[in-house]
Amino acid sequence: MGSIDQIVIIHMSDLHISDTADFDVMQALPVSRRSIREFTGLAPGDPLHYVISGDFTKTGSPREFQLADDYLRSKCRIVVGDELADPVGLEIADQSLLARVPGNHDNWGGQSIVTAPGSDPISIRHHFGPLPWRRIWRSTAGRIELEIFGMDSSAGLSSAPAITQRGAFAQADLDSLQDLLAASGWASLGIQRIRAIVFHHALAFEARLTLAANDVLEGLEFARASVKAAAQSVTYSGPRISDQAIS
Repeated sequence: MGSIDQIVIIHMSDLHISDTADFDVMQALPVSRRSIREFTGLAPGDPLHYVISGDFTKTGSPREFQLADDYLRSKCRIVVGDELADPVGLEIADQSLLARVPGNHDNWGGQSIVTAPGSDPISIRHHFGPLPWRRIWRSTAGRIELEIFGMDSSAGLSSAPAITQRGAFAQADLDSLQDLLAASGWASLGIQRIRAIVFHHALAFEARLTLAANDVLEGLEFARASVKAAAQSVTYSGPRISDQAIS
């Protein structure tokens, strides 16, 4: 029996990597890949793909970003108690299989939520590169394409303290996303294309966005129209949280 033509994605959010991160979770994620391969029937030579939808770090400090990058690319060692823990990491050798966007914690520059800015575009560009971005992942047999777009859902925030703000898209980013979608063209005959937009803040809590809910949803209306041409559409974002919690 032949293998299924598919794209298998591990979606992670709110890793909050730091020296106080949950070491058990950091250990479990690499091990879980074996179960994911078995569950999905992914052939041994077919790659896993990874999406990280924000809050890569706990406070966005240089130390945390270095730990987080090491965790993805090779292995890192965090402090557990008074000692360095054993090295642990996902060891993603091919970075083209990884898509990531920032969350609100990644904007804090090592500060607390009380003093940190809502948005730090210089730091975000340094650690995540230009946003929004577009890339295409293809299945091994080439019959499926995942066209994936990355957005920063904190880019519309100000330098005011993060504790006073919630997620907001920047209008310039929405305009850029519209241009990327318009330029992407149609999938070739016989190819199933799936479009996905990755960002951190959950739109289910639009009342918490500092942009009016209608502004955000109207800004994404062009995406809905473009997605109609795809067989499916997907949105990857952070966890759905209560109004009392801080994402």
